[in-house]
Amino acid sequence: MKWRFVACFFAGAAVSGLGTAGEIYRWVDEQGRVQMSDRPPPKAPGQVTKQQAPRSEITPEQRKAAEDRAARDKAQLKSAETERDNAVVPASKPRAAASGGYADESDPTLPPRASAEDCRMWRQEYYRSLACFAPFRTVYGGIKAEAFAICGTEVMHPEFECRWRK
Repeated sequence: MKWRFVACFFAGAAVSGLGTAGEIYRWVDEQGRVQMSDRPPPKAPGQVTKQQAPRSEITPEQRKAAEDRAARDKAQLKSAETERDNAVVPASKPRAAASGGYADESDPTLPPRASAEDCRMWRQEYYRSLACFAPFRTVYGGIKAEAFAICGTEVMHPEFECRWRK
């Protein structure tokens, strides 16, 4: 905890000075230590020197490397989006509302309805998955990463496939 506070303190101190590039005052105090500040000392015990703070600017080579990296990343993103768009399966035509609004089981475009035995097996796998992942649940319902190494992939509830089967 103490190290986190110290790290945050130094990070805040470093960031707070990024936007300012003004004057720096330098002097030696009564104990002989060199002091530096952005404000002059209230009582100058000795000689106070005023300096301009160095500006941190990037070189043309650094700018060119950053632009190249950005262009390369943009090209990778564009190709990934193109792949994703090409992989999209076109939507099937809407089904007619036959048999009281439920899907027609004779329609060959639909997957076969799950049998009672399939639903029983899927529920068993689901409950086994729940039991395995239970010790790895966080307070907010998430799952710790090491759970997947032990339990494998999480099995989702088969409610959608087995909606009408008990």
